[in-house]
Amino acid sequence: MTIRTRSPIPPSASSSAETHYSSSEKNDSRDEYAQTGPNRVLAYWVRTPAFGSAIQQCDNQPHFNAAIPQPKFEYVSALRLDVPEIRLLCLLPRDPSATRVGQSPVRCELRHVLLSDNPVFLALSYVWGSQQVTKRITVNDGYMDVTVNPAHALQHLQLQSATLALWVDAICINQGSTGEKNCQASLVLGWLGPAADDSDEAMSILDWLGKETMIRVRNNGANPKHEAILPDLLSKHHWPHEKVHQAVRSVGALFKREWWTRVWILQEVELAKDVLMICGELGIPLDVLRMGFEAVNDFAVRTRDGRPLADMAKAIRRDVSSGPPRILGSTSPKALHVPARSDGLAFWISRSNNLAATNLKDYVYALLALAGDVDELGICVDYNKSVVEIFTDVATRLLEKQQALFILSWCQRWPDILTTQYEPCGLPSWVPDFSFPIPSGALFGSWNATRWLYSATGTTHTRCTASRQMQLSISDGVLKIDGAEFDTVQCAGPRPSQRGPESGKKFDATARVKEAIELVAGHRARYSTSGAFHDAVWRTVIADAEFDFVAPKRATPRLQAGYEAMSARWKPPGPPVPSEELRALRSRLMEPYCLAISCYCTDRRIFITTGGYLGIGPRTLEEGDTVCILFGAPAPFLVRKVACSDSYQLIGECYLHGIMDGEFFDTDPPGMEFSIR
Repeated sequence: MTIRTRSPIPPSASSSAETHYSSSEKNDSRDEYAQTGPNRVLAYWVRTPAFGSAIQQCDNQPHFNAAIPQPKFEYVSALRLDVPEIRLLCLLPRDPSATRVGQSPVRCELRHVLLSDNPVFLALSYVWGSQQVTKRITVNDGYMDVTVNPAHALQHLQLQSATLALWVDAICINQGSTGEKNCQASLVLGWLGPAADDSDEAMSILDWLGKETMIRVRNNGANPKHEAILPDLLSKHHWPHEKVHQAVRSVGALFKREWWTRVWILQEVELAKDVLMICGELGIPLDVLRMGFEAVNDFAVRTRDGRPLADMAKAIRRDVSSGPPRILGSTSPKALHVPARSDGLAFWISRSNNLAATNLKDYVYALLALAGDVDELGICVDYNKSVVEIFTDVATRLLEKQQALFILSWCQRWPDILTTQYEPCGLPSWVPDFSFPIPSGALFGSWNATRWLYSATGTTHTRCTASRQMQLSISDGVLKIDGAEFDTVQCAGPRPSQRGPESGKKFDATARVKEAIELVAGHRARYSTSGAFHDAVWRTVIADAEFDFVAPKRATPRLQAGYEAMSARWKPPGPPVPSEELRALRSRLMEPYCLAISCYCTDRRIFITTGGYLGIGPRTLEEGDTVCILFGAPAPFLVRKVACSDSYQLIGECYLHGIMDGEFFDTDPPGMEFSIR
């Protein structure tokens, strides 16, 4: 559960990393906090101003008789949509006869308040869960059936003799009123769930590591080496081998919980003043949790085979997902000194890649409160619109108002695998399905790149004239954009098998290189010399790009060395037999090259054109597809002619060796308008 508070937080109770790091005093109350923990919500956090400000003492507890039948709760009065009005949930004290958390029935009251009056409350963030499995709670004088997750959260938050002011969207918003949802979707602020899978152990470890990081930062005045914190503490406390591996599994299970996969997490964490993560009865401030995760993750990333504790680092890389928690490292503008809403909608769409939403419309609407260009784009929350209308509207605004051609690289489709389940029916081929993961290793480059990786239109060369600049228009779902035809797909290698870890198949980088060699071997006219042949092969399967965690760059000689090491392993055995040291060296050289192949060649199909150019493109490409260069786009695209029509379907971006730096425009090709449906 994430708890957001609308009241100011004194430094002594702040969970902000900025607050902890900025003070030079070493003996204040924050040191006391750093020595505590892990902290139980109802024993510790209720006494802090951050949490306690939303608590009101209740001397005369209302009598409740569960045997009396209750009517179903109805929203008697609607919210006033012309003023900033919300409903607050007052969580009543638990039944005095309850002997443990979760035993008491949930009873609460709803009241209307104005945000302009600065009411104090905590906002709950949670996974909605299945609507088919519910628990009954009491609201005012009636009953309401809510999904299991918020019901569990409310049970864990009940106090002994006081009420707690909360905002829970499933209860405080009339879900049957589109008007209320439209006005309040941006206010949605959740819980990790009950204790399970040794989650108390995981929370304790992360709390322990986070506080140790905080103390080292305070004492040293600079960021510590995160990778050293975990082994230092393990050495200090003499943990046995089995306990260490059990701890790794428990942390991994904690980060596999559904809460980390929700698209709403971005808004809830980014806009929060203070965030308290709760699992079961334990609570950790978000920034402490983030520092604890960084200590675990940095140790795993930087500790490789042959070094002390390498087996534990390998277990962490295997069991602890770095994806969802990585969100924590780039949120919290207060800790990072970044103003909220400083990034645009396209940035947040790219950041929400691989997250989940029950309602596909929330892949856009859950991000609007974060985007700084919403007013410029003119996008408003309207749940009456269909998913196709919303996605098409967003793509249209980004293209027309920001010339954001990079979104076309997000449009690759996998119809034979996932389309029927995920892709909204009727989406134009040039509109990304924002509910679907953005293709890894997009050739167009980063959404905010100041310099593209390629320049197929020759934008960085004198060969690109003003007549080759981007020109587009959109009408009736058709994108009209200027470009030039280059070539046609003549033949292609096998289509990659089912994508992702669920396929159960390990990616084979060597097999992809051999595919490219076989294709080029049958069409040697373009790459006639040995040097040109091998240059085309090793560069094409990695899109002539070097994988980098910060930003991709064009391939360097170290990747060529990886290709040569791979090729050397295919040579027939003979004297002299390679030594063990030489084989180990080849493996080390191949590692970064294979990583680049997996980044840029997974889910892509290798092909060759009628002109003999070797390339990689979307897995759905077919023989006869047209390679075109859209003016203003750094990478070529594949399009397919629509039967009995002059229009095209966008298949996706591609890499074609020999034209990625504007060489095609040396021939001054004629331009044309592509109508893409």
